[in-house]
Amino acid sequence: MNGEKLLKEASYHEPVLVCEVVEVLQPAPGKCYLDATLGGGGHSEVLLNAGARVLGWDRDPVAISFASKRLMRFGDRFSAQKRNFSQIDELPENGFDGVLLDLGVSSHQFDTPERGFSFRFGCGFGYAHGSVTRATAISTFTSGNGGGYGFLVA
Repeated sequence: MNGEKLLKEASYHEPVLVCEVVEVLQPAPGKCYLDATLGGGGHSEVLLNAGARVLGWDRDPVAISFASKRLMRFGDRFSAQKRNFSQIDELPENGFDGVLLDLGVSSHQFDTPERGFSFRFGCGFGYAHGSVTRATAISTFTSGNGGGYGFLVA
């Protein structure tokens, strides 16, 4: 599924705990945040609306495409990179005023049959999340080496 089609959808994913995120992070002009689970960009948008700068990370190229288009109006205060939150230890110390991790999956991933995150549509064993297939994730996980995956999708 391409970013153009996603932009035409009414909603990509509704972020949760938005008020709590604002209360804890206290976004303001001059502050800089890492949204290490960018997804559809909902939390980033709230931070950007408050005047902050945001670097968004996601491992899902569809999410990056959607969020980048959604947030392009913020210009250079927003940028996105295809990275995994597990790379957070590579960040410079004191590089951000806050880091946001919204761990889990988005409703968009479950509600889009082509993504292969749900069995309810009768779709194949897809798990279209970047270059990792669901079959590869399960095979790697069950082979005992974990392959860097801290989850099992079944």
